[in-house]
Amino acid sequence: IAGQMVSRSSYVLVGCKVPAFAGVRKNSATSTWTAAGFSSGNITFLSGSGNYKIGYQSLTGGLVNPSGGCSGATITVGP
Repeated sequence: IAGQMVSRSSYVLVGCKVPAFAGVRKNSATSTWTAAGFSSGNITFLSGSGNYKIGYQSLTGGLVNPSGGCSGATITVGP
């Protein structure tokens, strides 16, 4: 809508791209997350052993695109 600010929940804005973790090894997940501009403290791993490939991810809580960057999002990744 031209000239109007529109706000929607459950949308990821293009300016803040959430990385895909499918097939990424657990040992590489933190660097993948931080390279996208997120805080390493906002990544959570589901229980699992070893350097398994991640087949699951869920974005939970926080703002996906807060002003000043993407650090408000939390990701949960697992086997």
